[in-house]
Amino acid sequence: MQEFITGFDLVDMWETAQELASYTHYTNQGASRFDRKRASRNLNRHKRGADTGVAAFTHHLAVVIRIALEATTMQRGRSYWKMNTALHYKESFQEQVR
Repeated sequence: MQEFITGFDLVDMWETAQELASYTHYTNQGASRFDRKRASRNLNRHKRGADTGVAAFTHHLAVVIRIALEATTMQRGRSYWKMNTALHYKESFQEQVR
């Protein structure tokens, strides 16, 4: 797993946003954090905040990461939305995904 994380230059989006230690699970014996939110450094640049909140379906706190991306112009019509598959071949799009 560490080779995968290093190879793709992934960072923990939540960890880089915290000034103080924060955990997702608390007990009488202590606190822990079981999860990591990994993403590329490029995506991490667009992060606007990270926080925890109560989730009704688990005894762990939910991690919420806010991201602001530059919006591209979309054309709306009376049909289903479909991604422009030609983007997959553009080098700039591939670089952003990396």
